Amino acid sequence: MTPTYRFLLFTTALGASLMMSCNLPKHATVQPSDTVPVSFNNSSADSSSMAVVPMATFYKDSLLRMLIDEVLTNNMDINIAIQNIEMSRAYFRSARTAFAPTLSGLGSASATTYGKYTMEGVGNQETNATPGLSKDQMVGTHPTPNYWLGLSSTWELDFWGKMHYQKKAARSRLLASQQGKNWMVSQLVAQTARLYYELITLDNESIIIDENIKLQEHALRIVESQKEAGRATELAVQQFNAQMLNTETAKHKIRQQIRILENQLNQLRGKYTGEVKRSKLMKFNLHFEDYTEAGIPTDMLSKRMDVQQAFATLKASQADALAARAALFPSVSLSGYLAFNAFSGNLLFTAASLGNQLLGGVSAPLFQQRQLRTQYLVHTAEQKAAFFYYQKVAINAYQEVANHLFGIDSYKKLIALKKDEVIALDKGVGISEDLYLTGYATYLEIVAAQKSKLEAQLELLNFQMNRIHNHIDLYKSLGGGWQ
Repeated sequence: MTPTYRFLLFTTALGASLMMSCNLPKHATVQPSDTVPVSFNNSSADSSSMAVVPMATFYKDSLLRMLIDEVLTNNMDINIAIQNIEMSRAYFRSARTAFAPTLSGLGSASATTYGKYTMEGVGNQETNATPGLSKDQMVGTHPTPNYWLGLSSTWELDFWGKMHYQKKAARSRLLASQQGKNWMVSQLVAQTARLYYELITLDNESIIIDENIKLQEHALRIVESQKEAGRATELAVQQFNAQMLNTETAKHKIRQQIRILENQLNQLRGKYTGEVKRSKLMKFNLHFEDYTEAGIPTDMLSKRMDVQQAFATLKASQADALAARAALFPSVSLSGYLAFNAFSGNLLFTAASLGNQLLGGVSAPLFQQRQLRTQYLVHTAEQKAAFFYYQKVAINAYQEVANHLFGIDSYKKLIALKKDEVIALDKGVGISEDLYLTGYATYLEIVAAQKSKLEAQLELLNFQMNRIHNHIDLYKSLGGGWQ
C-alpha cells in the first residue's frame, strides 16, 4: 500500500471515530404543541373546502376580475417577491453544486534569475554537471524558465453532511420564498376585492344620501309653508335646513373617501392615476353565499401559504443548525493535478513533461472552535424561534377562519334585523309627516324619523359590506385566491 493511500485510509478512520463519538442535534418537532381541533367552531367536520374554488369562479363580478388581473400584473410588491424567488433559486443552485469537485485550468510561464549563492542557483549548476545528463535535460540558468499548463481539482468529502444540510437549507428557503409570494398574491387579491366593495358601498351610500336629501327638501318645503300659514316657527325651518346641510356635508365626506380608495387601488395596480371601473348596484350581489365550506383545520394548514412558508423556514433553520454542527468536525479533502511542466517551451507538450499528483488532507478548526460553537448556538436558537413562529402562524390561521365563519353567520342575522328596521323607519317618516300636518306631531319628530332612517340605511349597507368582507377573508384564510 502506497503512503498516499495509507494517509487517506487514516483520514477516513479518524473521521469515522469522530462521528461515532459525537451526537448530531435532533430535529425539532414541526407539529403544534396543542392538538389541532377536528373542526371549526365545533361544527360538523366536512372535508370540502371553498379554498379549491378557482379565483375566477369565486369572484363573479367581471369588473372586479379585470381589476385583480391588473393588480397581479403590475403590483410592485409581487415583482419584488418574484425577484426574491430568483435570488433564492440562485442560492439553491449554488448550494447544489457544492458536492461536485472543483476543476480549474491553470497555465503559467516564468523566467527567474537566481543568485550565485542561493540554493536554487547552486542546485541548477549541480544538476547541469550531472554525468549522463542529456542536452534536453539541462536547465537554463540565465534566466531559468518554467512552463506549467494543466488541470487542477479539489474535492471536499462531505463526511459530516455539512454541504448536504446547506443544500437542504437552500432548497427550503426557495420553497419559503415561493410560498411567500403565493401568500402575497392571496392577500393582494383579498385587499383588492375589499377595496372594490368598499367603493360600491360608498357609491350606494351616496345614492341613499341623495334620496334622503330629496326627502329633507320636501320636508323643508312643508315647514316653510307651515310657517307662512302661521303654524310653524323660524326655528323649525332652520332645524330642517341644518339637517339638510348636515346631510350634504356627509355626501362630500363620502366623495373624499371614494377618492382615497381609488388612489389605494391605483397604487396596488402600479398607477399614479386612473379610473376604477366598478358595478353600480343599489343592492349587493351576495353570490358569495354559494361558498361557505371551510373544510377541516388540518387540510387548511396544508393549504395556507403562510403556514407552509413558516414550515419551510423551520426546515431551513434545522438544516442550518445541523450544518453548523458539522462545521465543528475536521474537513477531509482530496486534491490533485494533471499538467504539462517543463523548463523549455519546446519540451512542454511532450509525454515526458506530463506529470500528476494526488493529495489527501485533513484540517481541523482548532482555534476557531469558539466561533464555530457560537454559530451553532445561534442557529439552534434560530431553529427554536422558527418552531415557535410556525406554531404561532398555525394558531393564527385557525383563529382567522373561525372568526370569519362566526362573522358571516352574525352579519346574516344583523342584516335581516336591520332590513326590518329600515322598513319600519321608512313607514315612520311618512307617518310623522302626516301627523305633523294634522297637528299630532312636532317638526322634531320628523327630523328624528328622517335621521333614524338615514342612519339605519347606512348601517345596513355597512353590515352587507362587512359580510362580503368576511366571505373574502374566509376564502383567503382557507388558502384560496392565489392560483
